[in-house]
Amino acid sequence: MKNSTILAMSNLLSANVDAGLKYSLSMGYHEDTRTRAAFMQVLTNILKQGTEFDTLAEDFEEERNERLVKMLVESDLNITVALCEVCSAQQIDEVAEVLMICYESRSKHMELLKTLIVREIASTGTEKYPFLFVPSG
Repeated sequence: MKNSTILAMSNLLSANVDAGLKYSLSMGYHEDTRTRAAFMQVLTNILKQGTEFDTLAEDFEEERNERLVKMLVESDLNITVALCEVCSAQQIDEVAEVLMICYESRSKHMELLKTLIVREIASTGTEKYPFLFVPSG
């Protein structure tokens, strides 16, 4: 029974290590030494099966950031425009810098600038800026 339980838990955790460890890690700190020993056997089995711990990989953060940039830049500009609209005045410089870096990395910075400038012009009334008056004739 014990070996079957350990094998079953090993297979479950091996299928989804990141989610499974969140719920089973406390077994490694259990006051019962037999429970701790069983958990160590489960971890040993997982490692023998060659399961990779994505969250422990060296390049995990880089991959996660890459997916975030891809999602932001390769989708339509609605997410970016929404970020710009809700950004506070205190944070706008930092947000603008990060957005430009993201879009420049995909050679789409001109598309971003054009969209934001057009939106800004569309939302600005001429009554706010009387010096933009162009005399006729």
